[in-house]
Amino acid sequence: MKVLLFIAIIAFIITFILYMLLKRDITRMTDDIKEYKNLNSKVFIKTNSVDKNIGGLTTEINSLIDIKQNAVNDYRKIDQKLKETVANISHDIRTPLTSLMGYIDLLSSAEDDGNRERYLEILQERSKSMEFLLEDFYDIARIDSGDYPIELSKINLSAILEDKILSYYNEFSNSSIVPILEIEENIEIISDISAINRIVSNIIQNALRYAHNEIKVVLLSEDDKAKLFFINDIGDKMRDIDVDRIFDRSYIGSKSRTSGGTGLGLAINKELSHALGHEIFARKSERKFVIGMEFDLM
Repeated sequence: MKVLLFIAIIAFIITFILYMLLKRDITRMTDDIKEYKNLNSKVFIKTNSVDKNIGGLTTEINSLIDIKQNAVNDYRKIDQKLKETVANISHDIRTPLTSLMGYIDLLSSAEDDGNRERYLEILQERSKSMEFLLEDFYDIARIDSGDYPIELSKINLSAILEDKILSYYNEFSNSSIVPILEIEENIEIISDISAINRIVSNIIQNALRYAHNEIKVVLLSEDDKAKLFFINDIGDKMRDIDVDRIFDRSYIGSKSRTSGGTGLGLAINKELSHALGHEIFARKSERKFVIGMEFDLM
């Protein structure tokens, strides 16, 4: 009888100790969760319990904390990017609108027919710039929402390049930039013709803003790949350009933002290239700036 009573007392003491240890662990975990909630920081739950269930619970809670904190960090990055984009959009729209309003005032007060004609030409040019600007904003919104239409088909990349570069003949001439073409004939790829035209146009427009004397366009086939390079001399506008950020939204090399770019053209190129399964990259040496692309050959 005494033996049974002794065993019962020992069992009670052990149970009580285990209960107190469990209670302490739960209290500590509760305090850690309160600290995490109040500080909104990455505070993990700690336990010294040898109980596997408590250890498993702690692991799962810490996993949820990690997931939540990563989601918060992602949200903060997106929110910051959105704020920067909105600020840049506001600036980029306000500048041409102010210019348009100024020339409208000049046109309304002009008495000389020659001045009226000149102001009208400038208004048409600025209106076209506004159209391109709004098109950039619209396209980036469609890409973000997944609504940008992609229709894959066999296309002749060589012909597209030649036609697109020819369409910019006046712009190259007015900017005193000489296009040099080294385009291998009849290179065919699977892609979206509208998206490829947009990508090429964006790269050409970038070159028109930043190139110094010439731009070389090279298209060749190598190792079952079509390789495309846009190579231009580096002028003063490009000396400080950050190639690691060249495809970031709203990044432009000139901090004064006087080059006329929205900063979205090359960002659109990156997103479209990714959606089409193509590779796009940029690199810079002391004298040359290169934007390159790679495509799978037919």
